[in-house]
Amino acid sequence: MTCILIVEDSAAMRSHLRASLADLPGLGEGVEIIEAASGFEALRLLPRNRYDLVIADVNLPNIDGIELIRFVRQSAQNRDVGLIIVSNRSSVRDRERALAVGADAFLAKPFAIEVLRDAVSRVLSGERRVRRSDPGPPRPPGPSTAPPGPSTAPPGPSTVPPSPSSGPRNA
Repeated sequence: MTCILIVEDSAAMRSHLRASLADLPGLGEGVEIIEAASGFEALRLLPRNRYDLVIADVNLPNIDGIELIRFVRQSAQNRDVGLIIVSNRSSVRDRERALAVGADAFLAKPFAIEVLRDAVSRVLSGERRVRRSDPGPPRPPGPSTAPPGPSTAPPGPSTVPPSPSSGPRNA
């Protein structure tokens, strides 16, 4: 059974995430979803179970999503857990910061259910470092953005273009 921890201070958003993932195909025996309303509560829950995925908001009471990612990546028990950040902060800097500390995917709120489900499927299948939000305007080439020459450094995170359904939705 796949075990997912949702860390979100908004009860409505936790409920939305739970409902969006409850019947996700390809999860074998099913999915167990556990919820935490704060980063502190998540830290309390993490040692009690073996999670396959953590979906966390950046803006959390007590311990924010970035600090939570750092803790998870430094924990021997949880360092291989898939991590998806959801945030109403969608600047390039916010995405880069989340990915730099170990998030596997970054979703800018609001996002379509299909975008969430796709990111969850990709991360659970082992495809890491997927960005599912607009990367922002292209940056001019410079010392830090110029294409690298021959190097043994691993490639950076991949960018997946937004799907047509990930744009604003009319309700």
